Amino acid sequence: MLRLLLAWKRLLRASSLLFVCSGVTPAFAGEPLEPHLILLLRTPGDEDTMVRLRADLTDGGWRVLEIRPDPRSEREPLETIAARERASAGVRVDAASESVRLWVKRDEGAIVEDFTARGEPSSGHVLALRVAESLRARGLLLPAATSAPSESAPLPPVVPAAREGAPPPTAPPSRAGASF
Repeated sequence: MLRLLLAWKRLLRASSLLFVCSGVTPAFAGEPLEPHLILLLRTPGDEDTMVRLRADLTDGGWRVLEIRPDPRSEREPLETIAARERASAGVRVDAASESVRLWVKRDEGAIVEDFTARGEPSSGHVLALRVAESLRARGLLLPAATSAPSESAPLPPVVPAAREGAPPPTAPPSRAGASF
């Protein structure tokens, strides 16, 4: 019986050490945020902005969670809904006033920004661009990684640039009567 208790004690100690070393947040410590998950809170008439913004976000490596228009979500603050969905950022467009609200969760505290594009042509695209640039300025929206050229791919030949006033290149002299 004593051996069984000692074995359980060792097993619990080893599993707790493994748990601590893995960096996993225990469920009782609160739910962690999903990295690069952005909430797009949809409102009527926001199609122009959302299409452009969704393209920028997916190219930047974000996972996008869209919530369709709902009367309950219109009254609830963006910050509350984004926190409930465990998103690390959230966007709500108000097409009627040509404005957008961006919420970003940071370790130092959340950031809330409001952008407007009243009277601008293509205001939906302008708003999407402003949100994307704000995320880029914080280092949160990076361009998609480009693949490095493979080592097996041949490099293009290097052609020296022609100098001004230099005679055109000539073919090497051939040997008279040479046969191949």
